[in-house]
Amino acid sequence: MLTKIMQLNLRLLAKPFLAPRFSVAFQRRWASMLMLLNQNAGGTSFDLINMNGVPARLIRTTTASDRAVLYLHGGAYVLGDPKSHRGLCSHLARFSDARVYTVDYRLAPEHPYPAALEDALTAYRWLLGEGFSADQISIAGDSAGGGLATAIVCNIRDQGLPMPGKLLLISPFVDMTLSGESMQSHADADPMLRQDWLRSSGDFYRGETPADHPDCSPLFADLKGFPPTLIHVGSEEVLLDDAKRLTAALQAAGAQVTLRVFEGYWHDFQLQAGLVPMANDSLAGFADFLSSS
Repeated sequence: MLTKIMQLNLRLLAKPFLAPRFSVAFQRRWASMLMLLNQNAGGTSFDLINMNGVPARLIRTTTASDRAVLYLHGGAYVLGDPKSHRGLCSHLARFSDARVYTVDYRLAPEHPYPAALEDALTAYRWLLGEGFSADQISIAGDSAGGGLATAIVCNIRDQGLPMPGKLLLISPFVDMTLSGESMQSHADADPMLRQDWLRSSGDFYRGETPADHPDCSPLFADLKGFPPTLIHVGSEEVLLDDAKRLTAALQAAGAQVTLRVFEGYWHDFQLQAGLVPMANDSLAGFADFLSSS
């Protein structure tokens, strides 16, 4: 019952207002209010930190291990911050006992590409400089943060940096050309995302950069050498085919990748961890993946 209520709330309170006709400033204020409904995990602490000039939050339990998760939040590159994803990341930290570093990367349209990518790479270099070995670091992200996470792994490889141990993606937005079939077929089923909003937000981020540029649409990147990857996506979202096609592309490149489609669930339902049981199940699955050899 609660799951249906959450889905209806998104359809009534999120989808109509995540639209190009509203200013980005309004969308940010509205999204911030909606995020207040999400639940933080108990037994976790939240510390403001500076990752070599990039602000972030460190979320951890009192028994946190020496594993680190570099987390890149969603919001179509125009919304979101560590506070908006505090609930999701705190539950991930509680389930996994990892140290979750939520990066407050710069947002468009004020800071278009490559600002977010540069900030994410700076944060990764900072973790290495703090003494974490690459195999102790996993990179994670949801929605646009999932696209950004995929893009920085490509850049980490191309810059000759040591590759992270694992990649965790929630409903990754990896194709700014919006060419996935589910963009059309799931337009009505998706209670949260609109194609026109994804297009306008993507345009804000990429500026004059082509929509199929691999840094903006890593679905079209060279994915060779990727670490083991776990992807979770809902069956009812317009980004379903982004996840499916990315999985196929990673498999074709020789990566170890697992895709789980949650039937009947919507985009980024993991944000409702603590309220929606299946969101807890998804994050517990990521925690198991983090601890696996």
